[in-house]
Amino acid sequence: MKKKIISFLILAFMFVATMLTASGANTYYVPLSFSIPTHYGSWRNYTSAHITWQASLSAPTAGATSTIITASLFRQEDGTLVGSHTMPRNGWSIKFYNNARTGNRRFYYTKSNDGITVSSSGVIISSSSTPN
Repeated sequence: MKKKIISFLILAFMFVATMLTASGANTYYVPLSFSIPTHYGSWRNYTSAHITWQASLSAPTAGATSTIITASLFRQEDGTLVGSHTMPRNGWSIKFYNNARTGNRRFYYTKSNDGITVSSSGVIISSSSTPN
């Protein structure tokens, strides 16, 4: 219970910090939950060149064949990979995708095929005109 409260407080703090620093930028606050090996996020439009992804993730450890997931960011117009980020299934993580350029972008998540659900009450994805 204490870990969940701390994770929530960190996530809330990061959300407020992002909202204060992302003026004029696109910011999306979305839940994440998947148990299959691959999960596609929605295409979202970004009007600034640099994208930050951050979340507090949680997943049961019993039965897990791996303790990591990967978030990869793709451009819609040409299907190219902007970058990938490997992170633990439990805990807070942040990744800066600099030079993602403007346009529609989507995250693609992968994990081992163990049936374990990875979730976050809110992933914060924001863009800015300056690199992070």
